[in-house]
Amino acid sequence: MKRLIPNESIKCSILSMLKERVPDIDIDFGAVKLTMQLATLSQQSLHLFEGHFAQWGLSQGRFTIMMLLLNMPDNEWTPVKLAEATGVTKATVTGLLKNLERDGHVLRQPHETDRRKTRLTLSDAGKTLMQSVIPAHFSQISSYYKHLTKKQMKQISESLELLQQTINSASNS
Repeated sequence: MKRLIPNESIKCSILSMLKERVPDIDIDFGAVKLTMQLATLSQQSLHLFEGHFAQWGLSQGRFTIMMLLLNMPDNEWTPVKLAEATGVTKATVTGLLKNLERDGHVLRQPHETDRRKTRLTLSDAGKTLMQSVIPAHFSQISSYYKHLTKKQMKQISESLELLQQTINSASNS
């Protein structure tokens, strides 16, 4: 995944120009800087995860689908339900499933009661893959934050929850 966020030098230049154009913007500790920091962090995290998942021929999307199928096997997963659960389009899920099925990780089975539907499950190969990916993945995540104390992680988590609530409130207004 290519970096979509300007480097630090460019960001500073952009913020300076914005300050000239819109003098009321609080560049130093305002919403604009916070948004840019969150966007940068998001891009960096996605980049780390994509590189990490590539070791197993996966992407973040494929991993997410497989986690749902592995951890919630009693849910009657269909492409539509997976799209709703992950917040992406059915077309995106269809592409992910096509590749997972091609690689032998996902099975499509006829729905027990509705022949128009397809039920999705992990294959034995998919389950085996996830048994090796999951411990390595969560160990990798832990290593990213090894320099933070539990207290610091809790504070950051609480702050992010507050930001998420704030953004959700704004988007529902």
